[in-house]
Amino acid sequence: MKSKVLFAIFFLASLHAESLSGEGLGRKTADILFTHDVHSQLDSEARAATIIENERRKNPYVFLFDAGDFSMGTLYQMLYKTEAAELRILGMIGTDVTTLGNHEFDFGSDGLHDMLEAAKKSGETVPRIVLSNADWDKSKPGAAAVKQALNDYGATSYTVVRKGDVNIAVFGIFGKDALFCAPTCEVAFDDRVESAGKTVADIKAKEKVDMIVCVSHSGTNAKKSKSEDEILAEKVPGIDLIISGHSHTTLAVPIVHGHTYIVSCGAYAENVGHIELAQGVGGRWNLIRYGLIPVTENTAENSDVRAELDMFNRDINSSCLSRYGLRGSEVVAQNEHTLSDADTGYVAADCMRTAVGQLEVPSDNDNLTGRGKPVDFACVPSGLLRGTYSAGSVTVKDVFRSFSLGIGPDGLTGYSLVSIWLTGKDMKSVAELDATLSPLMDTVHLYISGFAFTYNPYRLIFDKVEDDMIAGSCGTTAPVDENRLYRCIIDIYTARMLSGVIGVTKGIVSIVPRDAMGNPVADFTKQIVYTKTGELKGWYAIAYALREKKVISGYSGIRGKMKQIHKSLNPVSVFSHPSRFAVIVYSILIVVLLAVVLLVVFLRHRKTKL
Repeated sequence: MKSKVLFAIFFLASLHAESLSGEGLGRKTADILFTHDVHSQLDSEARAATIIENERRKNPYVFLFDAGDFSMGTLYQMLYKTEAAELRILGMIGTDVTTLGNHEFDFGSDGLHDMLEAAKKSGETVPRIVLSNADWDKSKPGAAAVKQALNDYGATSYTVVRKGDVNIAVFGIFGKDALFCAPTCEVAFDDRVESAGKTVADIKAKEKVDMIVCVSHSGTNAKKSKSEDEILAEKVPGIDLIISGHSHTTLAVPIVHGHTYIVSCGAYAENVGHIELAQGVGGRWNLIRYGLIPVTENTAENSDVRAELDMFNRDINSSCLSRYGLRGSEVVAQNEHTLSDADTGYVAADCMRTAVGQLEVPSDNDNLTGRGKPVDFACVPSGLLRGTYSAGSVTVKDVFRSFSLGIGPDGLTGYSLVSIWLTGKDMKSVAELDATLSPLMDTVHLYISGFAFTYNPYRLIFDKVEDDMIAGSCGTTAPVDENRLYRCIIDIYTARMLSGVIGVTKGIVSIVPRDAMGNPVADFTKQIVYTKTGELKGWYAIAYALREKKVISGYSGIRGKMKQIHKSLNPVSVFSHPSRFAVIVYSILIVVLLAVVLLVVFLRHRKTKL
């Protein structure tokens, strides 16, 4: 009898131990690593590969998922169309599944098509691609190339990955803001919530899986109304885990909505995310542990990945950079101090202004671009800057990383610079946009070379600028003439965005980019600045000018000199020389005030009579 009691106690204790460890009684655990928004940071991926290898030694059944934007950010993107460098490295490090982000569309439909075909033809192991909310019937004709390449690649709306005894269904979602940030995307997308709901229902009806994971390129936001992946979690509760890309968020702890976990590990492969979950009663999952594993300069590189990257670098130098007479590792300047984002923006603007003056050559559209005429100012938006310059040697690779986005009409990587002309009135509107919107949106800060302004934050929106000055020779400045045309150098993407300001602000602010003859620009490709090597790329303009300067100095605190704040509640400062918008607002307020006064007088007069 005693032996039977001891056996029962031992059996119950062993069951309890198994339940605590996530084993036995059919209880499963899922060990998941994740990345997103790697942006061609493949050197960091070589280090991340070491971390991933270490985790696989601990558990050979670990999953690895990615939530898109694996491209655009370093010199490796020069091989995006021809070698699919980013997708192949994701495959080398063992990524099971990824999805498309907005920057995968930066090379246009043909570029994305070529990349997917190159990845397939490489014969190497590449991750599965999932995308569930593309609407091909509503897409533009050019999207047919993307659809065909995705089919050739083997992309699906969802896929099932099995590791050990755990089956995970993974589906991909492309978000609303991601589409807004993809001006060259020709693919139409269905509502992400409706699509996710249908896909989850489809998975549950057709597959026998333990967990449903969404690799979402939608993002989270401090404002719940704009936090797309939180909305997704609330409205589609059948999702167990959302790996949230696009917003570059770093979540120290998961966001939890019901039984859904939302995780993000930050951008640029600076961390590898890690979450371990245990299946509970009812099949839903509970958190065991969560963490972000830092990828540092001290992390050893995976030798196989490094060898592949060395091969890519040789190709970049020989087939891409040689046309500019550059090499990726070439030092172009020495930097005295590590620069802030703002300082780097002003360096870029100065360099663009300098490079155009020295590199511009005749083209077919000289009468439109104003070739040979002085550049009055250059402008760089913070949203296009992707890196700063550290103290010490600055290489071509560093410069490219800082201004790496987009392609030009020539199909080559990097946004091309254009020459546009703005009236002094338009220049003030540019300053108004910066003064009003910059405190609200980091990506719209404008870094300007050759143009400065003073603003009062206490004035009405779009009426904050008190005065604006254009730089002259020998350090002199002069007030901007509202009726004169000024030559501006800017990248083609930002120039197109400026032309849409009237619509975005509902006519409150008007900016009309013009050609040298004063005509509104309809086709910005005719405004491109050309050099002997072809279209002048923003990144090359910076590299060229820095190589001429040799030293980066004097930029600390320059932002305060270019945009001086004059805080004053003095009525003269607040209400003097109002803008058209301010006049309308003040007029409405005066009319309302007069109406209230008249109503009060009428009521008092009526009361007196009674």
